[in-house]
Amino acid sequence: MAENRDYGYLWIDQLCIDQGNVSERSQQVEMMEHIYSQASEILIWLGEIKSETKPVHGCHPEWNTCRTFMRVLNVRYDELSSVIASIRKMTVQDSPDQLFVQEVTQEITSGNSNFSDHHTVSKDDPGGECGLSCVLVHAKPEDQALTLFLSSLTHISERPYWSRLWIIQEIFLAPTGSLITVLWGDHCAKWPMLCDMVSLVQLLDEDLRPYGFKLGRSGCHLETLATMYMENRRSQRTPWDKWSFHKALQIVAGNAFQCADARDRFYGLQGIVRDDERVPVDYSLTIEEAFVKYFPA
Repeated sequence: MAENRDYGYLWIDQLCIDQGNVSERSQQVEMMEHIYSQASEILIWLGEIKSETKPVHGCHPEWNTCRTFMRVLNVRYDELSSVIASIRKMTVQDSPDQLFVQEVTQEITSGNSNFSDHHTVSKDDPGGECGLSCVLVHAKPEDQALTLFLSSLTHISERPYWSRLWIIQEIFLAPTGSLITVLWGDHCAKWPMLCDMVSLVQLLDEDLRPYGFKLGRSGCHLETLATMYMENRRSQRTPWDKWSFHKALQIVAGNAFQCADARDRFYGLQGIVRDDERVPVDYSLTIEEAFVKYFPA
């Protein structure tokens, strides 16, 4: 991986920190804010592609959906554009819904999409015929573009990576202008494009239900991360705009982000907490001692 990129160091927390050395672990976790905020590229590693399933046309199903999804993210949104175009054809002429789809389609084909800027979608058709809410109900189930898109998004949202607490600050602290790259097997895509995809699906959530579409268990984590990132990008957040300790804990608890060590529920968030509310990272404390010290009754 490092050979294919023009930078000198590749830092992986599980490999670069001696997990059995309490002192080193405490010190390195304190330094994570500096490490992530100075990175030229953040790599999101979703793991290898499973190969235990039966190949279809010479390719394993998961590899096939991965390849499809990554191609959608990388090739000027062409596949997604065709999906939106098919939706557009089924909307009522000049209805608010059709105008919305036209706008989104134009953004997709221009490569400047930012779906999360659209907060509402009109679902009522003045003509009483067919609004966006029932467009997908009338779409043909065998529509391959739509099926592949939904199947691929489901697969990528089910990756356990998204539920890891530690990735919150990895994405949040990425400096403006740095690359955030999603890696899955031998395929890669840009993180902002994935965020745009998730934002579009959020807008069409009710419309996709007739197809039985539902983001996987980790889907809520992916949605939370994408939303946080897009809000960050719009607001041009600076270090002075970090969260309160209480807000950070609420986000972790409310979205059930996971960590192996209970102490990391607050140690793993220090990089995104305001300086005056941060707690010292000290793994020499037991779980009970840490909670008593930092959350006194």
